Amino acid sequence: MTHNSNAGTLLARLVMLCTATSSLALLSACSSTMPQEEFLQLSPQAQAQVVCTESDAAERRVAEMQNMERAAYKQQALLDKGYRTHRSCRNVKNKTSESKQDCGGATGIELQTCNIANSFGGVSYSTQECVETPIPIDYTYERDVLDRLVTSGELAEASHKKETEACLMRAYGASARVQYMYHEAGQEP
Repeated sequence: MTHNSNAGTLLARLVMLCTATSSLALLSACSSTMPQEEFLQLSPQAQAQVVCTESDAAERRVAEMQNMERAAYKQQALLDKGYRTHRSCRNVKNKTSESKQDCGGATGIELQTCNIANSFGGVSYSTQECVETPIPIDYTYERDVLDRLVTSGELAEASHKKETEACLMRAYGASARVQYMYHEAGQEP
């Protein structure tokens, strides 16, 4: 019973984090510099929003939250699956034929290739053979990893919101031309 309620709580926190991160990602998804004429036509609040959500720092914060979101989803998928898969591969040499090729009529590079192939006893090539082995996970440990990822994501989101709000307050006080200079440079005031 505890396992299901903990997993449900973690999943709910993960969904909240992912929803917030996705909304933030949409704000900065089109982060090219807006033409000055367009920028100056925006309201002062919209200008500040553009400056603070499309800055290089804001984009780094959003990317960090998206990376945490992906890691949390992968971790949840691992917990759902219940095992890891170890893959081991080895190269296997194969020969097309043991018999020697007839080099009669071959000249130049074709003759050289034929003679080299015959000296090795035929044409050979390598293939890769892989074996996948399921390995059970330590569910408690992996759940703790997910919990730490979700908590880190929540902290990163809170920090991003705080830094964006502080940026907005600074940007509101700046003129439209100064805000555009920050926007053009990808920086926050």
